[in-house]
Amino acid sequence: MKGQANMGDTVVGVYYRPPDQEEEVDEAFYRQVEVASQSQALVLMGDLNHPDICWKGNTARHAQSRRFLQSIDDNFLIQLVEEPTRRGVLLDLVLTNKEGLVGDVKVGGSLGCSDHEMVEFRILLLEKLKGKKEVYRMWKKGLATWEEYRNAVSVCSDETRKVKAHLELNLARDVKDKKEGFFKYISRKRTTRENVGPLLNEVGALVTEDTEKEKLLNAAFASVFTAKAGPQESQALEVGEKVLRK
Repeated sequence: MKGQANMGDTVVGVYYRPPDQEEEVDEAFYRQVEVASQSQALVLMGDLNHPDICWKGNTARHAQSRRFLQSIDDNFLIQLVEEPTRRGVLLDLVLTNKEGLVGDVKVGGSLGCSDHEMVEFRILLLEKLKGKKEVYRMWKKGLATWEEYRNAVSVCSDETRKVKAHLELNLARDVKDKKEGFFKYISRKRTTRENVGPLLNEVGALVTEDTEKEKLLNAAFASVFTAKAGPQESQALEVGEKVLRK
C-alpha cells in the first residue's frame, strides 16, 4: 500500500505456515519480518499454526512456538486477534508493528468451504489520519467547524494511546522473562532528536540552513532579556526598593 503525502508506505503481508514446517524455514521467515518491520509500517496476517500458544500469558509448550513469540517481541509486533479461529484454537493472527495502525478486529463466519473462522479488520489509523486531513482541508475552506476538526484529532490520539497502552502492558507483564524486548523499547523511547527543524523568521519565510537558524534563535533569546519590563515587573521592582529602604 502506497502512502500519501508524508504518510509512509504500509506493507501488508499474508503468510501460511504448515504445522510441520522446519525450523530453517521459520528462521528465514523471521529474518524477512525483521527487515520489513524495521523500515516500514507492517501488517501481517495468516494461519501461523501455533495452537499451543497461550496469548493471554504469552507462553507456549513447544520450542518453535516459543521462538515465534521471541520473534514477535524482538520486532515489537502486536498480535490483535483474541478469539479462537478454528475448533476452539487461535491459529489465524493479525500482527502489526505500528501503534494504532490496525483496529476493528472481528472473528466470525466462514469463507467458502474453509473450517476457519473469518478474521476481519481495518487499517484504522490510516483511515482516521486521512479523515483528519480531510476535515482540516474543509475547515481551511470554511466548510467545517473548528470543533469538527478538533474531534477528528481527538479520535486519532485516542486510538494511538489505546494501542500504545496495550503494547506497554504486555512489555511490563513479560519483563522478567523477556528483558531484551523491554529494554529495546525503552531505548527507542529515550532516543533524542538532535537537529532543530525548520523555523519561520520575522517576515514569515522558512529558514532551513543551520547558520541562519542559529542567528534566528540567538536573536529571539536576546530579545527576551532586552525587552522593557512590563507592568508586573515594574511593580515587583518598586516593592523590592521599598523593602531595601526599610
